[in-house]
Amino acid sequence: MTPEDAPHLLHKANCPPDVIAHARAVAEYAREIAVQYNKKHLNPADIELVITCALLHDIGHARSNGIDYAVAGAEIAQAFGLDELIVRIIKRHIGAGIPKDEAERLGFQQENYLSFTAMNCTTSVTLENQNQSMIGELHS
Repeated sequence: MTPEDAPHLLHKANCPPDVIAHARAVAEYAREIAVQYNKKHLNPADIELVITCALLHDIGHARSNGIDYAVAGAEIAQAFGLDELIVRIIKRHIGAGIPKDEAERLGFQQENYLSFTAMNCTTSVTLENQNQSMIGELHS
């Protein structure tokens, strides 16, 4: 899966146009963050993976606008045969994450839906949680 292929999957999944527009904006921002990250860290981000995951992160909105949209997105990604890493990133990008016990109360499969990084780095960060701290670095 490449960043060029990802928008086609969003269309194939019947994602609404506003979700696709959002995904494109997030992907551009994620690319900027990854480029800046790579300038400052020894373990570089896989920029192609970052962009691909940013484009696909909300694919679940094709099926749901509820809290389960990330789980739905992982199911869609899996049905399309995407790499398991991309599937996990889609599944776990729900806000700040959902721990196993809360997932069970919500009726999800009992597992952790905690944030997971698309970047190959030693510090555990996520694109969404890192955004605020990186904004200052992008403009410095």
